[in-house]
Amino acid sequence: MAGVRIHITGLDEATRALRSAVRAGHDLTPALRAWGEYMLRITRGRFDRQTGPDGRQWAPNTATTISRYVGSYAGTRRRDGELSKKGDRLTAGKKALQGRTKRLRNEITYKVGANSVTIGTNLPY
Repeated sequence: MAGVRIHITGLDEATRALRSAVRAGHDLTPALRAWGEYMLRITRGRFDRQTGPDGRQWAPNTATTISRYVGSYAGTRRRDGELSKKGDRLTAGKKALQGRTKRLRNEITYKVGANSVTIGTNLPY
């Protein structure tokens, strides 16, 4: 018999419904697709809130990360090497795990299998 493992707290009713569907031999594809969409939405929300699944804040960017990020924009340093007003704005607004394009956040996706859903990205990190 197929099994379902769900590692999300607070969703007991949904877990029971999925397990019941498995026991009854129902096609789980629509339910798994809905789970994928849900997980995609909450994962992207974590990028916006800068928090992990446990609710803890992500570690702030290191000085090296900030320097590289700011240095990738034109006009961020004055002639004396100090940050310009534009550099200051970029530094203040830099979020962890988000660069200029926010590619990591935007390329998270999910894949539905016969009895599974996997969320992740193909980007090398």
